[in-house]
Amino acid sequence: MVEECALCLQVKELKVSHLMPKGLYKKLRKSDCSGQIILSQSHNRTSAFTDMQVTDNFLCGECEQKFSRNGENLVVRDCYNSKTEVFPLRSKFDESKVIARHFDKQLLDHVEANINQGAYLYFAASIVWRASAWKRKENSNQNSLGPVYQEQIRKYLNNESTFPENVYLIVYIDTDLQPLPMISFPVSSKKVGYHQHIFYIPGVRFLLLVGHDIGELKEYFNDRKSKVVFLKYSYQQHPDCSFVANSLSTDFKPNSRLRDEIRKNV
Repeated sequence: MVEECALCLQVKELKVSHLMPKGLYKKLRKSDCSGQIILSQSHNRTSAFTDMQVTDNFLCGECEQKFSRNGENLVVRDCYNSKTEVFPLRSKFDESKVIARHFDKQLLDHVEANINQGAYLYFAASIVWRASAWKRKENSNQNSLGPVYQEQIRKYLNNESTFPENVYLIVYIDTDLQPLPMISFPVSSKKVGYHQHIFYIPGVRFLLLVGHDIGELKEYFNDRKSKVVFLKYSYQQHPDCSFVANSLSTDFKPNSRLRDEIRKNV
């Protein structure tokens, strides 16, 4: 298909692009598990066993490679692998200094851990941007960035400008013994002075803050002289855990096969 690429805005042959990187899905299955992945879709409030991945003709081949090269390859490699139970990102912080603590959360020194913060910024921005700019409404988060920030982030991702001034990233690393092998599409909510965009990959929660006034959180970033901070936390103790569990059990309708499986195992 020859159309305008959403990133470089050039008319080119478009590839089949994934909303969430294809490599992440390989991290979801345990080696001894033959069952399929469960996909819960907010646009029609359904859950089902499926291998379906959300795709569309969205980027040209060159821009696909740009996404892979600048963040996707490294971040996907670093996240939790439920097949091998290896979690490279968490291991990198095993010996690093804890800068501050707040309840179950620990602020980490990513400089000491030699983390490529640029790759994480690029990856998070690319996921939130593609969900906002995605052509199809299903499973996306269309126009969630608004026209100004969507264009600023597009230019950054296409190497036309630096990282936007009023955008910040918090990366949460799960400390649970067995992190939940989950992928979630970006969801957004409005706060006073900013918007937050949240998505999950196995073992890692991303929180992108977009806006002129993020309150006291800005001190964390100013102290680190960085646009990204890394925290360790327990997903099982985080409010998202109970929210997701309750939502899936009450708000989403399972298809017949999944409903039968639930009845057998619950």
